[in-house]
Amino acid sequence: MRLLILFFVSILYSSTFSPYATIEKNTIQNNDLLGEWILDLRPTPEADPYYQSLIIKSQEDKTFSGTFYGSAIQETHLNNSWDKLYFAFQTSDASSEYYQSGYMVGDSIFGITYSPQRNFVMPWKGSRKLK
Repeated sequence: MRLLILFFVSILYSSTFSPYATIEKNTIQNNDLLGEWILDLRPTPEADPYYQSLIIKSQEDKTFSGTFYGSAIQETHLNNSWDKLYFAFQTSDASSEYYQSGYMVGDSIFGITYSPQRNFVMPWKGSRKLK
């Protein structure tokens, strides 16, 4: 009997304190990422802000289209199965490829850029451009 009680207590504990137990029903709406975002791409925390636009022109199911830093975004992916809208995309210029991923909270987005050719990784944050 003690083993049975211990089993049920452990199941209750694991479901209550699991990192996934706090995820509520997905309330992310279609097209939440649409619009223009102003991203602060400062290279270090001490640097002055360096703003660039991320423009999301269309969003459909698990993909989206737009431009970032004057370059068309490619290889786009969305994941709205979690408590936030997560996204990833790729851009490039004449010398390098850049991989971005991030998530949306309200009217803010947070992310990270990785460039293997330029040997850097950089966090960034942005907010929806006010009209």
